[in-house]
Order: sequence, then C-alpha cells, then structure tokens
Amino acid sequence: MSNTKKVLRRHPTFNPDRNYSYYLYEPELKKRHLKAIPTEEMYRYFPNESDIIVKKDNPKDNYRFIFCGMPKTEFEEEKLREFNKFLEEKMKKKNIDVFLPDWWIESDTMRYLQASNYDYKKVYELIKENIKNTEEGIRIIDKRIRYILNSGLIYMHGRDCHFRPILVVEAEKANELMDKLGYTFDEISQALLFFMNYIVNYILIPGQIENWFLICDLKDVGIKKLPLFKNILSALSKFRCRVIKNYILNLTGFVRVAASGILSMLGGQSAKKIVIVESDNFQIMQEFILKENLQIKHGGTSPDLIPGENNLFPPVVPTDLYKKPDEILNIVTPEEYKNMCLNSKPFKPYSICETYIKQWQKEKEEEEMKLKKKNSEINEDFGDLIIEFEKAMNFTRINNNKYKKYEPKPFDNNIIKNFFKGYK
Repeated sequence: MSNTKKVLRRHPTFNPDRNYSYYLYEPELKKRHLKAIPTEEMYRYFPNESDIIVKKDNPKDNYRFIFCGMPKTEFEEEKLREFNKFLEEKMKKKNIDVFLPDWWIESDTMRYLQASNYDYKKVYELIKENIKNTEEGIRIIDKRIRYILNSGLIYMHGRDCHFRPILVVEAEKANELMDKLGYTFDEISQALLFFMNYIVNYILIPGQIENWFLICDLKDVGIKKLPLFKNILSALSKFRCRVIKNYILNLTGFVRVAASGILSMLGGQSAKKIVIVESDNFQIMQEFILKENLQIKHGGTSPDLIPGENNLFPPVVPTDLYKKPDEILNIVTPEEYKNMCLNSKPFKPYSICETYIKQWQKEKEEEEMKLKKKNSEINEDFGDLIIEFEKAMNFTRINNNKYKKYEPKPFDNNIIKNFFKGYK
C-alpha cells in the first residue's frame, strides 16, 4: 500500500469501539495525552540528511532512519521490486490474492528489508508473524492491561534533542508482575504491543520523527530472569529500524556476561546501537538527551517516576526543553510550513499538524465572514438604490397620469458611489 495515501497511520489496535483509546475519553488522561503528542514546533522540524540515512560505499551497507515519504535510492528501489516479485510468486503458490492487509504501509516493508539484510524469505516470515500477532492480538484494554501500562515496565519519559521519544524499560517490573501478581507473559506482550503502537501512531511524525531512544534498566535482575529480558527485547524488535541508541543500565557480575551474550546475538547494526552504561558514567546519555529529560536515577534532574494507577500512561512529559542551546535545528517558520503543506514546495510533509489545519480553517472562515459582511453592505446599498429608483418611477407615473409637466427629482449620487465602492 502506498505510504502517500494516508496522512497519518492508524493501526487497527486503535479502535475506540473496543476501548483502545480510553485515555481520549477520560479528561485527566486526555490532558496528558495532548501534552505528550508532538507540538507545532516539532511538526516544523525536518531532519538533516545524516539523520535520514547513513550512506556507505556499498549500498547494501546503507542504513536508513527515516522511511516515510522519503525518495528511495536506486538500490532500495531494486530490492523493493525484487521482494514484490518474490511476494507475487508466494501468493500464486498459496493461491491467495492478498497477503498484506490494508493497514500495512510500504515503508514498513522497507524497514523489514533493511533489518533482515534484504533476505526475502526472512522478510516474508517476519512480516507474516507481525501481521498475525497484530491482528490476533486485538483485545479490550481491560484493567489488567492498564495496570501493566502504569507498572513501570515500559513508559515514555520526555524526548531527546531532536524530539525523538525516550522509552524506558525496567525489566525487574516484569518479574514482579508475573511472580507476585500472577500476570502472564501473554498479557505483558499485549501491553507492550499496545504501548508501542501508541508511540508509533501518536508520538512520532512520519517522515520527520520516526525513531526513539531506549533505556533498558536491569537493576535487580538476576541471572535466572535474563531469558525474560530477552523475550521483552524480542517483543520490542517487532518494530524494526526504530531505535537510535539502546542504553543498557545496571549490568553487574554474571548478569553482565550473560546479557552480553544475549545482546551479541542481535548482530549487525542492532549491536552497534547498544551502549552499556556504567553506574559512574550516566552522563554518556546526555550526548543526545538533556538532563531535564532524564530521571535522577538515570543521571538527570527530573524526579524519579513512581508507578501507580494512571501515573505513567499516557506518557509523562517532564519538561518542554529538548533542544541543545548550541545546536541549530532545521525548523521552518509557520508561514514556510503552511506553504510547504499547501503548495508542495519544495516538498510536502508526510503528515500535517492538526493544529495547523484548524488554524488555516479558522483563517478561511474569517476571510469568508469578511466577504459575507462586505456583500451584506453592498446588498444593503443596492436595496437603498432600488427603493430610490422605485420612488422616482412612481413619482413619474403619477405626474404623467395627470398630464402635468414633470421635473425629475434630484437623485442622490452618494447612493451610486456607495453601491460601487466595494468593487475594484
């Protein structure tokens, strides 16, 4: 499905009739949701070339961060054509007309191609698994799932200096949920899927902000619980080519050795994104993130979040400070953004801020009101003109009937002037 047909991707898990968007109907939660979604300034931000794609001598080694609405390289075009051909052959053999559902977009196919090193068989299986998990995973977000969303297992805490969200995973919370509260990993997977789809649908901006930072805190995670951490990483990996950096915190002793083995299995570009953060070197995360967007326990200045009912979801926004003082971002003016959206010059953003659309609609309504008022004034003057003409004609008719000499009544020229003053 072409990624240019929809302004903003809406995933099937977001079905209000099935209580997926409950936070939009609860006033206090809606306030947090509206504060967490991108601001007007974020919609006017456009990443530089290095934030879109890193190019290498071998096109196969290129690594793309931004996919939606971006022109493809010749290599990418070729690989996409080859995969589509591979897909057609698969569909013929299985005697099916449709493999990809209508909510699937082309840029996600490109993500899987890049993440799988353009192994078509692997891409096919991964996409099939993703579609199955997503469509079979549709369920009511009940109190148990909501509890997981607010347990501290996974949550968003601010954005980096390029407006990319910061996601925090506290692996020990999964142990508490399963060992002490009787939650199943299926329920945890449901919550993770819901949360990540929320981030993709509402927190990111296709074509501009498509990635996130991940902070994985392994505090109090013993060696026996590392497989659970591996399963959590596996669930998150369904969202391919989204992570900029994966910071791993509180690795100690045998856990460090075992975790290093798990992380090394990721291989390729995924392994390069991993940064093991020592307890005395938390400031390394401030290369991309202002300390105002990091909790105190992560070396920042923002108070540590306390899990509780509705405490962590929708996301907490600790500050509206994101940009580094010494860095100049490519942020266009409101007027430039409006022209880009309306005129497609030099290009049209993939998605348009709803706030801007409302603003432009208001401007249009104001212009229409001015025109309506202007026409009303013209019509009023025109009415006076008609009345005066009718009086003159009636006076003429009466005098002609009496066969008396008739002297036309002097006509007020101001009425004519007023009538035509609105026309240029």
